[in-house]
Parts: sequence; C-alpha cells; structure tokens
Amino acid sequence: MITEKKLPLPIKVILTLGFAIGLGLFIYAFQTVLNGPHQHRQADSAFVGYFFCTENTDFLHPHIAPRGLTEGTAINEFPVYGAILGGLCKLKGSWDEATPRIISLLLALVSALFFWGILIRKYNLKNVSGFEYIFLFIFLPVNWTFFTIPMPDSTGLFFYSLAGLLWADKPKNIYYKLLGAISFCLGFLIRPYYILILFFLYPGLLMTSIIFVVCIGLFWFWYRYWSSQVTTFHGYFGIQFQSTQEVLKSLPNAFAHLPVRIAEHTALIGLWAFALCWKKYRWVILFYLANVGMMYVLKSTHVAAHGYYLLNAGLFASFVLILGYQELSTKQRAFFLSFFFIYTTAFTQHNFHKNKNYEMTIKAAEENPLNKDAVVATYLGQDPEWLYYLKRTGFIIDPQYFGGQCPEGATHYLVRKPENANELKLGLCPKN
Repeated sequence: MITEKKLPLPIKVILTLGFAIGLGLFIYAFQTVLNGPHQHRQADSAFVGYFFCTENTDFLHPHIAPRGLTEGTAINEFPVYGAILGGLCKLKGSWDEATPRIISLLLALVSALFFWGILIRKYNLKNVSGFEYIFLFIFLPVNWTFFTIPMPDSTGLFFYSLAGLLWADKPKNIYYKLLGAISFCLGFLIRPYYILILFFLYPGLLMTSIIFVVCIGLFWFWYRYWSSQVTTFHGYFGIQFQSTQEVLKSLPNAFAHLPVRIAEHTALIGLWAFALCWKKYRWVILFYLANVGMMYVLKSTHVAAHGYYLLNAGLFASFVLILGYQELSTKQRAFFLSFFFIYTTAFTQHNFHKNKNYEMTIKAAEENPLNKDAVVATYLGQDPEWLYYLKRTGFIIDPQYFGGQCPEGATHYLVRKPENANELKLGLCPKN
C-alpha cells in the first residue's frame, strides 16, 4: 500500500524530477511578460490589479486600459484577483510581472490541496499520496497552461475548494455550512461557470437549493445590473448569453476542436483512468461531461477559441485521474506518471518561451520613448496586450483603419512597419 510517508522509489524519482522541471520552467518564464496563450485575457486580468495600484481605483469600479477617453470601468469577473495584485503592488511600492503568476499558481496549489482533502473524505482514498494528486492536478495540461499565467480562475477555485472542504470536514456544523456558503458564492462571482460543482460538493438539499438561488441573484446583480450601471466601455467583455441560432451555428467548429480539449484534460494517458472509473466512479465522469456540455450551451464559440472556459471540466478530469490512478499497480503508476508528464511538457513547453510581441513593443518604445501621460492608439487588432506592455491607456483598433491619423485624445500610435511586419513603429499622432 502506498502512503503519504513512504512512496516507492520510482514514483519518488518521477515526482521529484517533474516538480523540479516544472518549477524551473515557471521561473524561467519570469524573464518575459505575458507568456503563453490568450495574452489579451492575461492583459485584462493583470491590468485590473495594475490600476488598483496605480490609479487607486475602488473595488466596485475595476478599470481596463482600452478605454479611449472614458474612465475605463468595465465589469467582468468579481475583481478579487485584481485586488490582491493591487494590494501587493501598493505594499511593495511597485508593480512587477512575476507576482501575478506566482499568486495564480499559489492559489491553484492551495485549491488542489483542499480538493485532495475533499476527495479523501468522499472516497476514503488511502493508497495514494497528496503529492501524487498535486502532480496530476497541477500538470494536467489545461491547468498547467492557465494556472501559470495571470488569470483569475485559480482565485475562484480557491473559494470553491474552501467551501467544499468546510462542508466535508464538518457536514453538520451550521457555522461551517454558512462559511462554506459565503466562500462558494465568492467563487461563483469570480468564475460562475464552475457552478455545477455545487452539486458534487452537495452540502445538503436545503443549503444547495438556497446557494443556487443566491448565485442566480448574484449573477444578475454583478453581471447584469451593476455592469449596466457603471460600465463606461460597453460591450468590452462578452458576458452575454448566446442565442439558440449562435449555439447551433458553432456546433461543427466546437466538435472539430473537442479532441484537442479532451487531450488537454487527460494528457491522453488519462483516458485509461476514465475507463477504469466508468463502473465505480461514473458520477464523476458524468460531471465532467456535464461541464463540457454546459459550456457549449452557454458559450459555444469558446469551446474552440478559449480553452480556459473548460477549466471547470478539467477540474473533474483531475478527480477522475486520481480515482483511476489508485487502481493501478506501482509499475503501472510509474508508467502513467511518466507518460503524463512527458506529454504535458511536450505540448506546453512553448508557453514558457520569450514573448516576441513584448520584445517588439519595447524596441519600438526605446526608439520613441513615451511620457507617463501618453494615450496610445494601437492599430494591431482588438487586443489590449500591446497597451499592457507599454503600461498605458488608449485605444485598440484594427490595422486596416490606420490612415496616418489618430482618434481624438490619442497622443501616439503603434503600428506594424509596412516594410517589416516583425517590427513596430511608435509614432506621434499628428495634431488636427
């Protein structure tokens, strides 16, 4: 039997090497800014914290950079992650690029530990260690991709996992139930699409029903009412639902990308665990499938375009992996872990490379330095990453609209050089 205190030598070696390589890649990426995928989403997530620090914005009015001449308030996730980053920035006295990633990964690791405690209580796992679960959780390709960059998902996951642990530890204690309910609702405000985990954690019929109704009310208040009241750049975040016609239209593209998403959730070897769990832990697999289906109905385009919207499914995939893993022999486990880590490293290592977009932007800024009050119009598509590299506010505009002029209020423009698309030009806007 494998216990927390004594792991077989092959498992120890694999875990030690894996954690060491992972830590090395994570630290190596500190040399650049916004490495990995969805840099536009990373920029929006980090910018909220940056403006909490530099503009002293309040919690209920999170700011974005592509604001034109407006105040820049736009509502998306409940800005707990941004507030943490802004608070640390104020405490240190300056902004740095490593802190957002460290906080994201740290909260993911704590969440993993909490979920491990929940699984132990639910399934009485005795022959696997927490180290093995942390390894499978954090190096799941979808988790390793999005928990090592500035994203708010692990913050929401922290509150969900804390709620589940409180309910699992003292299921009949009313104070634990209430604290868990508050924690769950915070997690929901940050990342609503994890809502189905409420029925997996299940703190009782009455409490589950109350929390579900409260969450619907919170969603309406924050994402509908408050957003409409304070947003000054309308439509920036796509927080609306899709029509039936849009859902059906996206079906072929979503199905075409489904194998990629499944690979991100299993590292392929995890399909073995899914097969082992089908009879004994079928409900966990059904929760996984339900999360994939729910996200398709709510945001069908994002199944193909935004892998992080299926982190809710990835969470249940990690549960399936550990439940299936416990059925394996020592030799099978060594093979499972080795294949799992090699696959994840092979398909995610590019996320930790240098960011060419950042390097191009900084080179352009060195050629034409900006003053601190500069307002930049970027003609590089609907993407705030360029403003994040410059740490300026401004406009994001598609390149075909650049004709030598700038929108009113802009002081500078950023475009690709016509003679070399791999270089950028930062120029002064002509005066009208």
